[in-house]
Amino acid sequence: MKNTSGKIKIGPFVCTMPSLIGIIVFWFVPFVISFGYTMVKSSSDSSFVGMDNFRNVFGSKTFTQAAINTIIFVVAAVLLEFVFSTAIAIGVKNLKKYRGAVLAVLIFPMAIPSVSISYFWNLLFSENGFVRLLLFKSGHPEIDITSGPVTMVIALFIFLWKYTGFCASLMFTGLQDIPQAYYEVAEIEGLGKIKQLFSVTLVYLRPSIILVTILTFINSFKVYREIYLLYGSYPSSYVYMLQNYMNNLFESGNIVKLSTSAWIILAALLIPIVVTLYLQNKFSKDFY
Repeated sequence: MKNTSGKIKIGPFVCTMPSLIGIIVFWFVPFVISFGYTMVKSSSDSSFVGMDNFRNVFGSKTFTQAAINTIIFVVAAVLLEFVFSTAIAIGVKNLKKYRGAVLAVLIFPMAIPSVSISYFWNLLFSENGFVRLLLFKSGHPEIDITSGPVTMVIALFIFLWKYTGFCASLMFTGLQDIPQAYYEVAEIEGLGKIKQLFSVTLVYLRPSIILVTILTFINSFKVYREIYLLYGSYPSSYVYMLQNYMNNLFESGNIVKLSTSAWIILAALLIPIVVTLYLQNKFSKDFY
């Protein structure tokens, strides 16, 4: 960095050096080392095996099941989050009073630590929880909420409960940036509320939609904490996610397979993020 006199200022570099050193030592170096593990036979045998570890991971039924569950959850979470957060944001915008109070209440679930709220979810969804008791008394004891397909619905419910309010606040901010004149012109042209939603609101809300999509995509991988606290290390096959798979590899000490899986997941994560950022940049140019 240079000041107005053309001299290089070392102050910013000195201030950021501790953080930079920490990132290099505790993140970048281990990350590079982990790639080395993907090319060897085991942590105790450094024999070069090329791409065999990647083939073994892709051939694992456990990894395949975890990947399928994760994809289903992420796609469902992104779509439902978009629908609910947009609907809530439009509803809040139409309020005449107490917008700030409503937004504060909506954001509150995200501020609650997962460990703290897990006790509440256990009271609801555990084997002896309130929901199971309610199903039993209503004559539907066959519905399994601890190991059946319903566990995926429960995981989605917990995720949406935690993050929808925050995403709705982001959508609300985007709605505030849309000039009211656009809606007035649409009304003059005879567009109804539904057509205004698709022709005005969603069109000019695209930057916020992309932001919410990226955040939802990232946060969807954090649902592992709730699943782990609710169902343990080996949950139902319907909610056995990649995070469960990785955690179990770590506990078993299988560093080679863990490192290989980490690089596969990294590559899988980068693709949608890069595509989304490209679309965001493209849409930004359309606006300016």
